[in-house]
Amino acid sequence: FQTNVNEDGDSYKYTFVICGQVNASTNTYAGLVQSKADSPDTVIGRINDTHLINGTDWIMLFYKSGDKYDNHCGKGPRQALVMISCNKNTLGDAFTMISEERNKTSDCFYLFEMDSSVACPAEESHLSVGSILLIVMAVTLCADLGPGPRRPPTVEWEMISLGKSQKREMTTYYLCEIQFPTTSPDVLQMEETTLSTTFLPAA
Repeated sequence: FQTNVNEDGDSYKYTFVICGQVNASTNTYAGLVQSKADSPDTVIGRINDTHLINGTDWIMLFYKSGDKYDNHCGKGPRQALVMISCNKNTLGDAFTMISEERNKTSDCFYLFEMDSSVACPAEESHLSVGSILLIVMAVTLCADLGPGPRRPPTVEWEMISLGKSQKREMTTYYLCEIQFPTTSPDVLQMEETTLSTTFLPAA
């Protein structure tokens, strides 16, 4: 992820990686780097000194052990704080540099923010009575509408998993598995099928 910032007439580029390191060939473990034209890169935080705090819908990443300041912050090491907020519509976007806190004698930091679905809480699936009835109806139709001579006398189905579409949250997919043992070649060999139905969530 990258973002550009203009400050006091100078242009800076900040590059942030979560898996891996910036400029891997240099082997500096750089996880967040500040770049400026005609100047060497400055490592703000390293991936071998990271910390994480998470809340209900946010994650705070700490990248520490950056290059030391020349004059500010007691000449201590730089560090970055990256606030990741929940956004279900993106895996990673809107990486922005907010500010640099360096008017202290220690514990100075750069503050960044970005959006990601990784920070969103896991959604639990709650099936309403109407949803369960739709499952039963769909399974019954699957069992009854098959070719007569090829259908065994008894067919049982078991719902083994379910999941919601990422693009259409109103659609739930039910994965079912057929549950009758048979060795007859006349019986349709169906291991699993996917049933789909759309319903309104409970008020």
